[in-house]
Amino acid sequence: MRVNFKEIEGTEEIVRKLKTLGYTIGLFSVHAEEWIQFCEEKFQYKDLFDLIIYSFEIAVCKPDKRAFEILLENLNVSAPKVLFIDDSPLNIEAASEMGIEVILFESAIRLEARLKDMNVLS
Repeated sequence: MRVNFKEIEGTEEIVRKLKTLGYTIGLFSVHAEEWIQFCEEKFQYKDLFDLIIYSFEIAVCKPDKRAFEILLENLNVSAPKVLFIDDSPLNIEAASEMGIEVILFESAIRLEARLKDMNVLS
């Protein structure tokens, strides 16, 4: 499984564009510590994010409401100031119910188009 695990093409470029535009970029990942260690070694992504939250560190997972509360607390912002992008409809629904703007991730191409539609990217 780990051999076949790879970064989704185009996502890093989108994150870098958003960061260049001055957005605070966070990663909120639900994985076990061992899997995160593997990912951090294989993919050098930590410098892309201003905030990284791993479920094993906070002992709560998406779509639990408390997970999103912790995210907002760590970002020190209110829900309407956050755009949450995730590939899980359950996580999207939970974030939306808290007043967080959401995008269901389907592909990097669709994400970039949606961000342009929202005037987040030009």
